[in-house]
Amino acid sequence: MIELDYQLISKQDTTEPVAISGNAAIARGIIEASVRVITSYPGTPCAEIMENLAFFIKDGSNFHIEWAVNEKVAFESAASAAVAGVRSAFITKHAGMNWAAD
Repeated sequence: MIELDYQLISKQDTTEPVAISGNAAIARGIIEASVRVITSYPGTPCAEIMENLAFFIKDGSNFHIEWAVNEKVAFESAASAAVAGVRSAFITKHAGMNWAAD
């Protein structure tokens, strides 16, 4: 049986090893780390992380995902949440860090 990444990362039993993509593993780590605000810029290779997390919003998970207009805005949104005391994550590729660093 073939399962999609989001189906695999949603399983509660983590004792059995499973082969998933790196992006799905990051999404699972974000969920397990109780991150509440996740931001990114659409079109990046790591957009799959946000797509996997979007399935959990439908299931009633209590976190906020946000597509921003660019990397700098995504970073500022995640940083603002972190300053406010909310665990947050900014998802970008390595080149996006150059834009956010401005």
